[in-house]
Amino acid sequence: MPNADRCAATVLLCLLALSACGERVADPNDPDLLLINGNIITMDDDESIVEAVSIRGNKIVAIGTTSKVKGFAGPDTQIIDLGGLTVTPGLIDVHNHFAWGAADAAFTLNL
Repeated sequence: MPNADRCAATVLLCLLALSACGERVADPNDPDLLLINGNIITMDDDESIVEAVSIRGNKIVAIGTTSKVKGFAGPDTQIIDLGGLTVTPGLIDVHNHFAWGAADAAFTLNL
């Protein structure tokens, strides 16, 4: 192989090796948020509790162990370490008896 071809091949191999060492570029499929090291109540049929959850947009895209879910993280993924805290599904029930009591008093006429 002539020297010029050998030099070009060496440069190409070096560039390929350096590109493999670079930071990972964000992928649109990367999760936006990871919650790790917690007790995540899934409310599935098996009543599973897992350590971690991966979220993209407003969708849960993966659940499982912290090590498994951390593998999905991209360079822009926010990671929150729950430190053993519990996460429950987004149940919205303000259950505000006090407000109902105030409304009843405001609209009740005591004769």
